[in-house]
Amino acid sequence: MAGMASGLPLGLGATDAVMLSLLRAYDVDTTTAGSIVILNRLLINLPTGLLGFAAYVITLRQQKAATRAPSIAPSLTTAGSTKS
Repeated sequence: MAGMASGLPLGLGATDAVMLSLLRAYDVDTTTAGSIVILNRLLINLPTGLLGFAAYVITLRQQKAATRAPSIAPSLTTAGSTKS
């Protein structure tokens, strides 16, 4: 809830502070708690970020390929028509 209330993307800062304070409430030392918070942030957000970046690169390549390919106009004649 604190992450959503902060209004920052992914609850940056607020979520981390709450996680750190909860770990400190369970007598985890500050260095270990900070490491846990950073590791948690990396393990959750890094795969999503990498997949998003890969999708972005693929989309850019597809758009470039579409602009380079010649457009083929559909034929205006039908297969069964004949001229008299």
